[in-house]
Amino acid sequence: MRGSFQQEVPELPEAATSFDELEDRIDELPGDAKLLVVEDGEELLSVGSGDPTGVGSVFKLWVLLALVEAVEEGDTSWDETLELGQEHMSLPSGELQLEEPGFEISVRDASQAMIEKSDNTATDLLIRHVGRDAVEEAIDASGHHQPELMRPLMTTREVFQLRWEHEALGQEYTESDEDRQYAILEELAQKPFELAPEEVEVDDGAARGLEWFATPGDVAAVYQELESLSGDHHQLREILGANPAVVADRPWWDDLAFKGGSSPGVLAASWHAVSDDGTSRTVVLQVSGEPEMVHEAELEYWSLAEGPLTLDAP
Repeated sequence: MRGSFQQEVPELPEAATSFDELEDRIDELPGDAKLLVVEDGEELLSVGSGDPTGVGSVFKLWVLLALVEAVEEGDTSWDETLELGQEHMSLPSGELQLEEPGFEISVRDASQAMIEKSDNTATDLLIRHVGRDAVEEAIDASGHHQPELMRPLMTTREVFQLRWEHEALGQEYTESDEDRQYAILEELAQKPFELAPEEVEVDDGAARGLEWFATPGDVAAVYQELESLSGDHHQLREILGANPAVVADRPWWDDLAFKGGSSPGVLAASWHAVSDDGTSRTVVLQVSGEPEMVHEAELEYWSLAEGPLTLDAP
C-alpha cells in the first residue's frame, strides 16, 4: 500500500524529551495508538493494547523474511532474474508498475525496491516468486501472535481490487471463511486490473479486515529474525537500511533498518537500530482509527515515534 513514511522526512513537531512525556503525548492524540520500544529483548515502553491492528506496508518485512529463507533453502538467489508480468502489476507506491511486461529485475533489486521505495509491484512479484504459502509459513515461524489474521496473505494488488475495484467481492471476502477467501483470490487472478490511482479514496476497508494485521511485538519479532540472518546475507542490512526515514545528530547505531506504511485509517512505522557492540533497539508505532483524524495527527505521531531511537532508557 502507500508507504507514507517512505518519502522525504517532513518538518516535525518538537520531539519528546523523556519516555514519560512520550507516553503522555501519545495518549492525548486521536486514534488507537500502540508504541513499543524494546532494547536487547527488554521492554522499555509499551503504550496501548496488545491487540493486532493494521500495519500497511510493514507486512513487507515478512515477504523479505520468506525470500531470505528461500535463498537459504536454495530455491532462489539474490542474483536470480525475475520477469515482470501483467499479473504482477499493482499501484503506487513505487515505480516498477511503470515498466512494460517482460521487464527483467534481479531478486536483490526487487527486494531493495520493496523496502526502500515500498514498491507494491516489486512486492507482488516477490510474493508470486516465493509463493503465497511460503510467506504465510514465514509469518508463522516468526512467532506472529495470530497468524490466521494474515491468511490468506493478500498481495497489494488483491487489496486494491477488494477495497476499490470489486467492492461487492471485497464485502463477500470479509464475510467468508478462509477457504472461500482463497477461492475469491483465485477469482481475482482471472480479472483484469483496471483500477486507476485516482480511484483509490478514503474507505473503511481496514476496519473491515482488508489489511495486514499484527501487534508491535510481532513486528519486533520479525526484525529479530531478519537480524539473525543478516550475518550470512549482507544484502539484508543494505536493503533494510537504504531509507532510514530519520535524521539524528549523533546516532549511536551502525545500522538502522526502517519500514513504514499506511492506508486509510492506518499508520505504521518501525525501526531497528544495531550498534557495533551488538546493542539493538526496536521501535514500533501503530495507529488505527477514523482516517481523517489519523491523517491530521500524522506528523505528531511521526515525531513521537522516532524519539525513542535517541532517548536514554528510563
